[in-house]
Amino acid sequence: MTTVVSRHFAAPGATEEEWAESLGEDLADDIDKLERRPHALGRVFNNALLHLGARCTVDPRAAKLETWEAVVNALQVGSAIFATASATEGTVECRINRQIRMLDASVRGSTAHRLPLAVVCQDQDQLAGSRRFRTGDPGVAHEARKEQ
Repeated sequence: MTTVVSRHFAAPGATEEEWAESLGEDLADDIDKLERRPHALGRVFNNALLHLGARCTVDPRAAKLETWEAVVNALQVGSAIFATASATEGTVECRINRQIRMLDASVRGSTAHRLPLAVVCQDQDQLAGSRRFRTGDPGVAHEARKEQ
């Protein structure tokens, strides 16, 4: 038996597209402020996931470049959370939204959504970093975990 689940919006249209664009603009502004407000990293990650969901509402086949960029931004912000959690001190260099950002390593956050996004993006470096952190293979992630 097929069940139809209704959305908040009847069908993707101009209103939903404008909403997704607005979320993307707000996310870009939040990302640009991360170096000055590193403790907002978790909130920015939640906003990146919200933007991704909005893009998928408008573009359920993920055929548009904007949807792919939303996936990549969510992955990169999630990776920044992982990188800052893995470092022991100083700053961490992270590529987010096409720019290198220097983020405070003392910021901590959840990395739960990062691995599925790495799989979607087929990002081998992210997948390797996740495996190294979880299994304790030699590397920065393992050293950071031992010190905690």
